[in-house]
Amino acid sequence: VVSGARRHVDAVLQELSRRALTDPLTGLHNRRSFLDRVDGEIARSRRRGTDTALLLGDLDHFKQVNDTYGHAEGDGVLERVGAILREEIRDSDTVFRVGGEEFAILLPDTDGSGAHAVAEHLRLAMFQRAGGRCTATMSFGVAVAVRGDDGRTLYIRADAALYTAKASGRNRVALAPSPVAGEPPLGQPGNILPGPTRVPVAL
Repeated sequence: VVSGARRHVDAVLQELSRRALTDPLTGLHNRRSFLDRVDGEIARSRRRGTDTALLLGDLDHFKQVNDTYGHAEGDGVLERVGAILREEIRDSDTVFRVGGEEFAILLPDTDGSGAHAVAEHLRLAMFQRAGGRCTATMSFGVAVAVRGDDGRTLYIRADAALYTAKASGRNRVALAPSPVAGEPPLGQPGNILPGPTRVPVAL
């Protein structure tokens, strides 16, 4: 009886822990989960001598979706976007919802050019997979962990690249330069890849 009760308590605690790290709308990992995992992934990459990249994706003009169609439709867009991101990444990658319409994708064993390609693939996936009655596009900022980075600084650099993508017209991918003196960036500073200007797929 004691053993059965203990198993029940353990199961309840595991479920509570899972819920604490899961976004209830999209079923993705949440911001707390991201903060718990990003430093560990950077440390792992250092031990293995490999790269770790971070993508930050943000839906463009999402407020207009809520204002035009209502928050229920906006929630549906977020659910659909979360599903697309989860389905389009590798098993070794992890996607998180870290803000209202902001998503983070942690890419182990991925350099700058590879991360840029993943971000562009995800951006285009928003055009190719349909559902719902409103349209949306997504901008991405890309950063690769360098010597001295922790989760906070990696996030700040990816966020700055995301801001560059937004300021350059949205529906873009921007790659953050390396901040390390003498270490050339894997892509040109502020390297912008524009997206199509018309015909976004419905989400």
